[in-house]
Amino acid sequence: MIKLKKLIKESSPGFTKRKFGDPLPTFKGVMEKHKDNNGVVKEAAPQMRTKPGQKETRAIINKLEKLKKVDIPRRHASKFKRAIKSAQDSVSKIENIIRMSSTL
Repeated sequence: MIKLKKLIKESSPGFTKRKFGDPLPTFKGVMEKHKDNNGVVKEAAPQMRTKPGQKETRAIINKLEKLKKVDIPRRHASKFKRAIKSAQDSVSKIENIIRMSSTL
């Protein structure tokens, strides 16, 4: 169990430049300091790096979702839906391989 004493230290955000007797920092006050000119909160930590192939698989999934909405004649619809399902299954298998590659 993590103790509160370990979580809050004088070097924590909001405690920098705090003098004796000043009020404790609030979440709202700390977030105000991290906003940029547009009022958007900046990220505290850089985004995690994506693994090779993750962006491509996401793009494929998005394109397959768009293909589901395409209007196709009835006689070809069932084959088309099976093909999309097969492609989605293949992409999900590839995603699992990518996820497992980081644990090896």
